[in-house]
Amino acid sequence: MRLLHTSDWQIGKVFRFADDDILPVLQQERLEAIGRIGRLARAQGAECVVVAGDIYDHLRPSERTLRQPVERMRQFPDLRWHLIPGNHDFNERDGLWDRLVRTGLPDHIVPHLAHAPVPLDAGATAWLLPAGLGHRHVIGDPTAWMEGATTPEGAIRIGLAHGSVRSFGEDAPGHNLLAIDRARQAGLSYLALGDWHGAVKIDARTWYSGTPEIDGFDVGGAGGGQALLVTLDGPRAEPVVEPHAVGRFRWERAQAVLTCADDIAALEGRLRALDPDDPSRVLVWLAVSGALGLPDLEGWQARIVDGLGSALRLLRIDGVPGLAASSDDLEAFGPGGAVRAAAETLARQAGEGDDAARAIAAAALRAVFLLAHGSKAGPVAALQPYGGRGAPRIAVDFTLDGCDWRLEKRFMQRAFVRLEGGSERLDGDAAEARLHDLLGVEAGRRGTEAMGLLNALWVTQGHSLVQPDFSDPARTTIRSCLEADLDAMTGGDAAGRVLSRVDADLAVLVDKRDNPRGRFRAAKEGGQEAAAELARLESRRQALEDDLSAMADLRRRLAHEDDADRREKERADLAEAGRVRDRLRDYDARYRTARAVRDHAAAQLVAVRQDLAVRAAWESDLAIGVARIAELDAALAAAQAVQDAAAAAHAGRLEAVQVADAARRAAREALDRAAGRVERARLAHERREAAAALDRLEQAAQAVTRARAELDACTIDDARMGTIRKAERALDAARAAGRAQATTLDVALADGARGRLMLDGQALEDGRIVVTDNAVLRIEGIGTITIAPASHGRDALRAELVRAGEGLRRALEAAGCVDLAGAEAALAIRRQTELVFQAAQTVLGGLLAAAGQVPATATEAARQRLADLDVRIARIGEAEADGAAGDPLELLDAAREAMQVAEDAYAAAQRALLAPDGTMRRAAEDLARLRAEAQVARDGVAQLARDLEAARAVEADDALSARLAAGQDAAGVAEQALLRIEETRPDGTEALADATILRLERTIQDGHARLAALRQEMAAREARIRAAEGDGLDERIAAQERLRAAHAAEDAACEREVAILKCLRDAVAAAERAATERYLAPLARAMQPALSALFPRAVATVEPDFSISALSRRIDEPFGTLSDGTREQIAVLARLGLADLMRARGRPAMLVLDDALTYADSGRLDRMFDILTEASGRMQILILTCRTELFTGLGARRLAVEPVGGDAAEGH
Repeated sequence: MRLLHTSDWQIGKVFRFADDDILPVLQQERLEAIGRIGRLARAQGAECVVVAGDIYDHLRPSERTLRQPVERMRQFPDLRWHLIPGNHDFNERDGLWDRLVRTGLPDHIVPHLAHAPVPLDAGATAWLLPAGLGHRHVIGDPTAWMEGATTPEGAIRIGLAHGSVRSFGEDAPGHNLLAIDRARQAGLSYLALGDWHGAVKIDARTWYSGTPEIDGFDVGGAGGGQALLVTLDGPRAEPVVEPHAVGRFRWERAQAVLTCADDIAALEGRLRALDPDDPSRVLVWLAVSGALGLPDLEGWQARIVDGLGSALRLLRIDGVPGLAASSDDLEAFGPGGAVRAAAETLARQAGEGDDAARAIAAAALRAVFLLAHGSKAGPVAALQPYGGRGAPRIAVDFTLDGCDWRLEKRFMQRAFVRLEGGSERLDGDAAEARLHDLLGVEAGRRGTEAMGLLNALWVTQGHSLVQPDFSDPARTTIRSCLEADLDAMTGGDAAGRVLSRVDADLAVLVDKRDNPRGRFRAAKEGGQEAAAELARLESRRQALEDDLSAMADLRRRLAHEDDADRREKERADLAEAGRVRDRLRDYDARYRTARAVRDHAAAQLVAVRQDLAVRAAWESDLAIGVARIAELDAALAAAQAVQDAAAAAHAGRLEAVQVADAARRAAREALDRAAGRVERARLAHERREAAAALDRLEQAAQAVTRARAELDACTIDDARMGTIRKAERALDAARAAGRAQATTLDVALADGARGRLMLDGQALEDGRIVVTDNAVLRIEGIGTITIAPASHGRDALRAELVRAGEGLRRALEAAGCVDLAGAEAALAIRRQTELVFQAAQTVLGGLLAAAGQVPATATEAARQRLADLDVRIARIGEAEADGAAGDPLELLDAAREAMQVAEDAYAAAQRALLAPDGTMRRAAEDLARLRAEAQVARDGVAQLARDLEAARAVEADDALSARLAAGQDAAGVAEQALLRIEETRPDGTEALADATILRLERTIQDGHARLAALRQEMAAREARIRAAEGDGLDERIAAQERLRAAHAAEDAACEREVAILKCLRDAVAAAERAATERYLAPLARAMQPALSALFPRAVATVEPDFSISALSRRIDEPFGTLSDGTREQIAVLARLGLADLMRARGRPAMLVLDDALTYADSGRLDRMFDILTEASGRMQILILTCRTELFTGLGARRLAVEPVGGDAAEGH
């Protein structure tokens, strides 16, 4: 079998370094290579072409780019083209390969998107095992599946994969890594690989074909531009692999060191020899270094840049030759000066030796003078021979200030330095320090060059246009050199011409405000536009990514919505939810009924307990009152009796515990027997409960009616009783007031005196007699005594007593009572009736199903419920009896009640047995209290006795206790029934069941709408995806990035040009300013001593017109803001400085002060006198003044104006 192996076509690749003319040619040639591959396969008799990934360079090419390689392969219908995705065009959902399939591929173009064996011929003698990529970066080995892939015995197995058998470098991530021995492990006859762009043989059965058209200057392996013809004679035969050239272009890297015209000619010949017949097939990346004179630079431009640049398809140049100035070139610096001398020296040293070694000599000179011998910096390493194992050794002889010196350095291995000159011979660091002194430089940081003016004047290759970097030592040297004349430093008119040319060139690139203009502005604006367009395209690509992600989610949701099993489950869930709701409703009805019964029983029990509590409280109070009234001995006897009774009670309680425990065990056994019969009688029991509930409801309604009638029949209430009691208290008060004014007679009759004392006709007896009205006491044998009690207010008291009696009588008549005791009894009867009425209402309210329900409605509902139960019992039939007597549910309830009673009895017996006995203690305490409260207790006992008697008249104690027992039994039964019903409670709530039913119904109803909406949204997004993918976003983004990079390069070039021009302009302007400052320096120096004496640490600013503009004393003070005295003193000092300056130039000078120093204070004036006295030793100073006394402290010789001889008379 024979096949052609190719890969990495990368159609649509954007070459960012190529301009708009070259880029289309390179892209078109990659398409033409497909035709050359097809013709090669046809000519060599290959049965198929296998393409190992990266057919496209971008994941989302334009529609034209997508179809172009298909149209090339369509021209070869006799060949089958087998394609797999690579890392550039990996297979993603709705991606490139789905688009490609939708275009309708011919049958002979076969994309393999799944990892599965595919037969290559009709007889299935050869099988293809494709391993395309589903992601750009795959962590696992995409060929691992081939080991387990099954093919017919004896078939040829051909693997096709895209990835790397090793990473391209230590820092390269381990993505898409393939096992290097995969062909052996998987039993492959041949493994065709793609990813590396150069043809590489891994082993006899594993090859990389490389790209068919070279696309870079650094293609590894055997280089690109090839396709591999593979011949397989059998599954175990070693394949025969023959590389064939299919590429057109030749990509070459080149380097050149240019120092003269011959180097330029040699370079031109070498590059033209790459393809003499058709240089347009050659692309060259040239790295240039060296230095050329001005004429040779023109030749470089004409022969290489322009000439070869037009002949070759592409000439990409890194670096430019530097300027090597000749003697003619140096004339531009003028006839002399430090700059000219330095330029000549460096040019002479760099030019020694033959032309080929100039660059090496210049590098060696820089290293020996400026680098320490221990340095291992890049310039030193560059001087090593090939292999990097040598130790560069440099020696140089030079003359400085008439003295001959020899310098020798060895770098890298066994480094040393030696400096010899005159009588000096120095080694090591001492030699380095002496060398720095001679050259006027300072040592740099570790491994860097020394710093000084020599650095700035030394122009290296490729840096002739770069602004020099002045270090501090360089600046010091420059300042010492700038002591020359201003014109000599700036070049006079030449400097003006330079500045004019610089300003003109700057005006082309920037305006007066330093804003870009011309091509500089165009580069910036173009870069911004490209960046904006790139951002827009990136946004569109992100939108496409979002649509693809949303499509995946929509497909997932559509599969979920269109799942028949899920819809069937929703309907089943809906039916189950309906059944759950029915169970919940049935439970709720039964629970409400049981709870009403429980609440009714609890209400009755509460009412009975309230009655018992009241009666018990009365009886307790009555017993306490009786005990308190009893004498102490009786109380002690009773306490002893209580103690004896407590002992007997303890024994009884112990026996009661044993009896209760036996009863509890028996009740447990009965309950266990009865539990088995309950279920059979559930419906019948439920019917009886319903009947009982109806009966209770009717009885409760009748009880309420009876209680209301009895309550209406009562003629007394709390208000009337209050009126009666108020009238009684008024009568008692009237009687007490009458007794307060009455006369009291204490009668003690002697034996035989009875019958002899008569009061108002009645015989007196022993005791106390109260007399309220006038009375006559007759003593037999003695006479009569008239007793007249106090008469003050007596009539009023009598009238009040009558009114109080009448009020009590009317109140009793209104209540229908004869006396107070009858009223109290009637009130007790009313209270008992109210309690019965309230209890009946509570019971009735508890039996009603809802608040505010009418009893008639509740009765009708209960009857309907009873009828429903009858219907259900009739449907079910009677339960079969198991031979037990009685109703099973009643037997169970009775058993439970008996069990509960037994448990309660046992618990009560236990509590009674364990409870502490404090009866005797309470008896002693009660006895002590009774002695103090006997009188109070009597009244209370009498009242309690009446209340208790009235209550017992309404309901006897036995009847009340029976009612309590019945209430407890009923409450227990109701509570147990409620618990049984609660045990049957279904999970959830009726509201939750309704919500579930509503949700499921809505889900089912909305299913079709959601399906339609999902399909509509998928159609819309799919349309957007297809439109965006056909637009070629990746290609357009790559093109915009290339355009932005081009604008950025142009922008950077303009920035550098502007920086160079500004640097040149600022350097010339700075030289002019420095010369001006030096021109004014002598005047400033002359003034400074006197100024410092008058104003310590002050400095004056001198303008070019010799005026003083400011005085600096910590801060700058303008001259106009100074005081009058300070300005006057500075003016004097300025004139003094000018005089000193003139004297120093050999010119006569004299200072005349005409009425000066008039504003100076005494302290400043004395210092001015000292300054003038010191200066008078160097020059003549004359002071003219009309205030002689002011200058007496000066100590100067006084002059006077006098006439000389007779000339005065003559007017001379």
